[in-house]
Amino acid sequence: MDDGCAEYAGVSFNTQCFSLKEVGILVKMLKENFKIYSTVRKNKNGWIVYIPKNNLIIFKSMVEKYILPNFKYKLIPYSIKSLTP
Repeated sequence: MDDGCAEYAGVSFNTQCFSLKEVGILVKMLKENFKIYSTVRKNKNGWIVYIPKNNLIIFKSMVEKYILPNFKYKLIPYSIKSLTP
């Protein structure tokens, strides 16, 4: 549950241990099976999956009930956090 993080305008999965081809398959699967549009990004020595905030509503509706309360902050992009007191 800890291999992901909030970014300024979305969230990312830390998938650096997978090949570019494998991360591409995951991005394709998210789109085809769940209508979640994501991209592959270069990060350090590997590749990550990035979900922009306009696709987070779909993603959150599917996974939020499985996320422990202490980790829910990972689903809130920094741009949204900065708007809340």
